[in-house]
Amino acid sequence: SPLSLFISNFFSDPPQTASVSLIPPGEVLEGSSVTLTCSSDANPAASYTWFTDDQNHLNAVNIYHLPSINRNDSGIYVCKSENKHGWINSSVHIDVLSSGEWIKSCRIKGLI
Repeated sequence: SPLSLFISNFFSDPPQTASVSLIPPGEVLEGSSVTLTCSSDANPAASYTWFTDDQNHLNAVNIYHLPSINRNDSGIYVCKSENKHGWINSSVHIDVLSSGEWIKSCRIKGLI
């Protein structure tokens, strides 16, 4: 009916303000496990796709896990949040450090 179509469209939104989180946050020690999470407000619910900054497709879920990250994994990771009304991208930079760089960084920050 026209009324149900109006109500459906009225309460529908493209994804808004997609956000990404990196666990653990900040610089990452080579060999560590890293989890990237993407979320957004959307109606209907959004689908998510992870890409690297060179547009290499990684995964089509909101959580992307790297069980043992290495130096080659450093870079920008982009999450695309999308539903039938639109899409939005959000990104996070991962800086993977060797153990020597990690110790130096911790000393500079006064952590050790």
